[in-house]
Amino acid sequence: MKQGKLYGLSLFLIKKLLECNTIEFVFADIMCKLWKFWSKTDPELCLIIKGALSVMHAKGHSLECQVKWDGEWIFGTGRSTGEDCEQIFSYLSRCANTTKYQRPENREETLTEHIMFWNKRKHLNLAETLSKKYKKVTTDLKDNQIKLDAAMKTFNVTLNTEDFEVLINEVKASACGDSQSLSTPTRIQAVLLLYHDSKPAIPNFISNQIKRFLQSMKLPDLSLVKIPLLRKNKIDKDSVLADSWTLCEKDEMQDAYNGLVVIVRKAFQIALQSHYFEKVYWSARIKKVADSSKQRFVLRKKLSSVNEKLGKIFDAYKKFFQDDFDIVNGVFPWQFRDSQVPEFFLSDTDKRVMVEYHLKISHCIEELILLERDMANYVRYYSDIISSIKLELRDVEADDDNLVDPRVLYGYKSQRQEGLLFHTSQLNKGLQMFCNIISPDLLLGNQLIDLVVHTDLDSVETDTSESDTNEEDEFEKEVDLDLILATGTELMYDSMVSDCLLGCDESSSYAFLSPSYSQSSINGRNGSNACSVITLLVGYIFLKSSILFDCVILENLFPYFIGCMETGNILYNGVKSLTITEAESFMPDSLEFKIEKERNCFPLTLDVLIFDFLADIKKYEFVAIVVCQKTVCLMFTDSHIYLFDSHIHGDYGAVIHCLPKENLSHIRTKLDCKDENLIYACVIAIPDSQESM
Repeated sequence: MKQGKLYGLSLFLIKKLLECNTIEFVFADIMCKLWKFWSKTDPELCLIIKGALSVMHAKGHSLECQVKWDGEWIFGTGRSTGEDCEQIFSYLSRCANTTKYQRPENREETLTEHIMFWNKRKHLNLAETLSKKYKKVTTDLKDNQIKLDAAMKTFNVTLNTEDFEVLINEVKASACGDSQSLSTPTRIQAVLLLYHDSKPAIPNFISNQIKRFLQSMKLPDLSLVKIPLLRKNKIDKDSVLADSWTLCEKDEMQDAYNGLVVIVRKAFQIALQSHYFEKVYWSARIKKVADSSKQRFVLRKKLSSVNEKLGKIFDAYKKFFQDDFDIVNGVFPWQFRDSQVPEFFLSDTDKRVMVEYHLKISHCIEELILLERDMANYVRYYSDIISSIKLELRDVEADDDNLVDPRVLYGYKSQRQEGLLFHTSQLNKGLQMFCNIISPDLLLGNQLIDLVVHTDLDSVETDTSESDTNEEDEFEKEVDLDLILATGTELMYDSMVSDCLLGCDESSSYAFLSPSYSQSSINGRNGSNACSVITLLVGYIFLKSSILFDCVILENLFPYFIGCMETGNILYNGVKSLTITEAESFMPDSLEFKIEKERNCFPLTLDVLIFDFLADIKKYEFVAIVVCQKTVCLMFTDSHIYLFDSHIHGDYGAVIHCLPKENLSHIRTKLDCKDENLIYACVIAIPDSQESM
């Protein structure tokens, strides 16, 4: 990393990212080194962005680097860690045991798939992540405020914002051994310093008295402290000496020397405070690490090095200035005279404790502001996409002269519909998570809406220029019979019917779909808990249409049933099994359901439930039965009963049973019930269907 071209790689990447992104802070593991290179190579870039050390790597840097570059010490960074790459590296590390045996091309494909899954998971769970982070930051803000109040009570001080600014500057000065507070040496004092430092040849025009004074002058070892003039390179030092020799006069040498001693004393005092402060810091870090930790060895080496430097500086100070004090406990007598905060005294360690709590509170407040902005951007992003998709679908439907093949048109509408349902689900999830955190005004600008759990799509559209005249038929355009049919038809293939098990027994005819057609396997899925949502969709779709009443062949119901399974999985993709009431909240608001009656089997028997509860079902009603957390749908016609079960059944997928009404009692054999106490049934009516019938 000592070669400029390697530093240049990071510079190139940052400049490329700036072309299409707004970047305020850049985190890097060695920003303290990179910034020097960037400042020399491209000073204009350093005016646009600010650098920061990633939080984890900053802990291994010196204390001076931490207070200057650590993101936790820089205002405006919120709670950003700068360790995003390390997070995904930690996730990918589990692939090592497999990829080390693979060929390069297979290894690349495996890692690519894992990274894509990482991105997909972040995308799907973004709303939940933002909500959880907001709650955690809010809790941390309260905890840090309590700790700060307790610390101020312990130290018996009361600090305001201006006091904290003073303390932050003092802590940074102590950590850095900052010599900026030193008086600037005069030209004659510069000669004395540089002569003591490098013992250069004295020009011939200098008098013998000045030469003897220079040779007899005594100063401590100045390599132990930070004096800006002595940190310059040799060329600059020689230049200062060449310009200053002619100013040396005998009468002024002693006064210059006395003033220089004051500057040197101040430099040693700053160095003692700085090294003691660093000693306390590393000691505190060691106490937090387990005895068997490898990090403890590293921290001990750092502490040993600091103790050694502190001892040398203290010995040199005590020997030259004949001043002794308690260096072990860090009691510096000059602090009581020079403290900039009136009416109280705090040691450097106490100041750091107070400052860290104050910085944590400030960063929590910044993070909450950033999270609120991200939540508003989340809702705005999905609202814009939904509006765009709906506009495309309206244009397609309004185009009467469309010459595209109807099958292609169905495919296009099905694809856009799937995207619409996905983005609607993401938006509803975000609104559900965010509505209790930030106000609707902030979520959707100035458009006031009634935020309820799973708000209807129309209530979150940001484009207010659209007329409301088309909104009453919005549901038919989102989840209508044609699109359900198109979705199911698209997912079917020619050999599907031959893979099904069609037959009849003494009580019913049945159709077991192939194993790739169940709620947990359709469209390449691996698991699903959307059976309650699918049941509501099946009931609604078949009651709103007459396909079930006109059906003679079970195969004709396949595309509708498959379309309902795929749409149900899109509407709900969670890991929890839903009750009927919970599933209703995941349906679009335009779908109206009314639970007419409900009953658990216990303390009744299953036979009583069937004959007393299911015997009188109206045409505009259907029945949802939950058996051992698996929901199935019962539909009734004038002469038959249809049972739709979207779960997988051994070597086969979903199943459709058709029973004559007189065989109602045989339903118990189709439910696969192992415990009658775990059966729940409810009769659900579709109000629109009731009016039409």
